[in-house]
Amino acid sequence: MNSQQLWPILYEKCEKLYNNDELKLIERAFQFGLEKHQERVRLNGLDYMTHPLGVMEILLELNVDATTIIASLIHETVNHAD
Repeated sequence: MNSQQLWPILYEKCEKLYNNDELKLIERAFQFGLEKHQERVRLNGLDYMTHPLGVMEILLELNVDATTIIASLIHETVNHAD
């Protein structure tokens, strides 16, 4: 599953856990991650953003706070900074 398929599923889970202000920040973090990873592809052939989304999925199962979700979405952007 690529990031564009996975994102709506995970965002729906977020809607049940976080308030509107937090959801806006989570959306911004996702868009920032997409921008920084752009056309990068993982060794398995999936777009790079699938990794941060995979981390996000695990953290959602642990019921972490919104700040931790945001960190999961941008944690690899330093490695791919322009």
